[in-house]
Amino acid sequence: MVDRSPFAEGANLGKHGISGPTGSSGDVQEALGFLFDHADNVPAGLNSKAIDSVFQIIEVILSNPYLDAPRVIEATNFKSRLFNFPGAVNFLKAVGFEHGSSDKTLLFPYDQTLARLLASKTAFETQVRHKMEQMALADVEDKTDFPVFQRYRDLLDYSLLPKVSKGDRSALKISIEEATDIQQVHGIQTLEEYISEFGINTDAFIRTFFQAIPGAKRAKELFMIIREMWLECNVIRRAGVFIQQNFGDEVSKGKINDSKSEHAKFARAIVNIDIMQAKGIVSGTGKRIDTLQKIIDSCIYRRYWSINAQTPEVESLDKEFIQGLYTKEKVERFWTNVEETIIERLTRTVRKKRVYLSEEQLLQWVHLQEPALSLEDLTQDMQEKIIQLMSEDPQLSRGVDLHEIERQDPKAIQDHIWNPYIWLTRDLIENNFIQYTVCRDLIQESVGIEMSFSIKHNLKNFLLSGMPVISTDLVPKNAAGEIDNDYLV
Repeated sequence: MVDRSPFAEGANLGKHGISGPTGSSGDVQEALGFLFDHADNVPAGLNSKAIDSVFQIIEVILSNPYLDAPRVIEATNFKSRLFNFPGAVNFLKAVGFEHGSSDKTLLFPYDQTLARLLASKTAFETQVRHKMEQMALADVEDKTDFPVFQRYRDLLDYSLLPKVSKGDRSALKISIEEATDIQQVHGIQTLEEYISEFGINTDAFIRTFFQAIPGAKRAKELFMIIREMWLECNVIRRAGVFIQQNFGDEVSKGKINDSKSEHAKFARAIVNIDIMQAKGIVSGTGKRIDTLQKIIDSCIYRRYWSINAQTPEVESLDKEFIQGLYTKEKVERFWTNVEETIIERLTRTVRKKRVYLSEEQLLQWVHLQEPALSLEDLTQDMQEKIIQLMSEDPQLSRGVDLHEIERQDPKAIQDHIWNPYIWLTRDLIENNFIQYTVCRDLIQESVGIEMSFSIKHNLKNFLLSGMPVISTDLVPKNAAGEIDNDYLV
């Protein structure tokens, strides 16, 4: 090791033909743009290796600022991949490197500042992430049917620890010992908990994950599943909430058998039933279905059962409605009216006149802004989870009254409502998936357009702003010390 201080200028580098200042540093941003533009026009293997090499060179110098060796770049050390890539050489020269005794040698002299190199590394990382985001956005079309969720949805809530879970672990390529190691550190044992931990405690989870699973290929495959599930589950949840809350207004929540409520009267008029029929529906369903919101949910599942040839479920539901609507034909017409209502509300259009409502009234309702998710929209289990989380706050040690907190500090409740620990469960996400896909297909088949909730737009937004930022220091490197950019998208 050669003794270096910031004042020891260029000792032992003279044999390579460099002494004194290096001259013009070039335009780093312009060179960075050229590097990545050029990368688009060469084979993927070559551009990936060259870009990785550039990052590795800068990182090693910054980690060993007073060693000569990292500052001398020889073509033979990089199997020519670096020097056959003009964009890479151009970028290195822009940040301060210069040719040495030959065109196949680059040097970073000591009179070039490390601050400039550090700034270049930051700009490089930003550009890599931007490029990876562009690549990810190009694949949005392939994600609209949530392929990873559909493949692994059945494994979401299964514990990976028991011996009887061998098949589940095999599907995820994780051993019982590895699952145990992760459980001991993070207290988690299911895929849905892995996904939540990845999104909430990213750095700690990734560190434990790659320590627990040493096999590079297996670790990468499971990591990619977890990351993709984080994306898909979040977007599915947002799609489900959109549909749920579109029928979360006062009209949709009004009791349809209430003869005095104007909201209930409006709801009955929307689906074209009178008060006696409404009372018959409530009675026939054992008071289980007593609002327009619940009718909509029943209609969605009825269509889902029909698509999947679950005839007994369809017939059982229809039998309950016959008590209020009297005949099978009227029940079928009723469901057609409900499907029209779903299409109108989710596309913000009026397609059918109602006897007791004006077009203006209908337009006002279909364009009504859906209310934000609130405590009353959550299941009892979800509310109890929020209480459990908030009970850990010393200021709330005397007890947690969620509705009082929601009244005084609605943002605090909203943060918990959207906490993955609360909502990322197999049952809820599957329900949201069914709600979204049934409504999407109903609208596309009936009117050939998309609902006002754009799944592509939400996928793009979440890819850009909802994915955890992963530090390059935490992901595995190959034998050559190169970073696999797949981890960083």
